[in-house]
Amino acid sequence: KIHDIAGLLQMAIEHDTEFRKFYSISDRITRYAVSTRYPEGGGFYPTSEEVIEALDFAATVLELVKSRIADFPGSLPN
Repeated sequence: KIHDIAGLLQMAIEHDTEFRKFYSISDRITRYAVSTRYPEGGGFYPTSEEVIEALDFAATVLELVKSRIADFPGSLPN
């Protein structure tokens, strides 16, 4: 399991350099992955703006991933 978004992006970039555009926000988004999975670490309470930013990031990444999957025969339906 990998909770480091920058690490996941690095793996994705090896296959598609368009994922580089997400690097600038990856460290901030990693906090969500870790704090929600391991809440006993405590102390992370995002603002409404941070939540919206994270959701926008996730939606944008999801759309890119879906567009890339659609390029392959036998891919998942929308």
